[in-house]
Amino acid sequence: YIGIANFGPNGEMGIEIEFKSDADEKGYLKGKRVPSYRKGSHSVGVGRIWADIDWNGHKWVPCCKFEWKDESDGITTKLEFNSVKHEIDVDHSFFEGVCVRYPSDLNPKRRTTKLIQHEGFFDFVCVSARRRTIRKNSLLQYHTLDINEMNDDELQKVPKYVRRMSAYTEKIDQFYKESEPATKEALFGDAVNTVASFHDMLHNDPVTSDTSMPEQIHE
Repeated sequence: YIGIANFGPNGEMGIEIEFKSDADEKGYLKGKRVPSYRKGSHSVGVGRIWADIDWNGHKWVPCCKFEWKDESDGITTKLEFNSVKHEIDVDHSFFEGVCVRYPSDLNPKRRTTKLIQHEGFFDFVCVSARRRTIRKNSLLQYHTLDINEMNDDELQKVPKYVRRMSAYTEKIDQFYKESEPATKEALFGDAVNTVASFHDMLHNDPVTSDTSMPEQIHE
């Protein structure tokens, strides 16, 4: 699966995941992701796909849920999609969802981690047979449309998964050219220090829940 995760002001991340097993009876499957195109390294992760129900705004309906989680260089990355809340194209194995990343030494359930972590959205598509490395235009062999030569009206008629494949190859090509991948310190250092300073301030001068008026001073 090839795609892009967008964390807004916190940047983008290329996605290249290879699932190494079929799902077991509980829906779990093993795989590996490329955390750094420059290094060519892999991080081992665990995915899960299962049937569930979710609220669509009117009633509870059946849905399919997916989750992927891995850890690399002290950073935990998590991808999720839900067929009720997110767009999926089963015919072309194209999926959209939400993503999050945070320092692996933090508890994801704590409120302070919520202030530090990066949240965003992602989409990816299944590419079952391709070159070993993903470089610019290398995915164009999977369709015959030259979207770079199309006008806006023509482009709107192209399936979304095809348009996104072109975006993936261009963006991943940029990742290959980066000198070094972003470190945990570079991604989260400022946020960690800010939250720590705020925590120290509250600890030293705690905020009271007493909302009564202060005692009047009489001359």
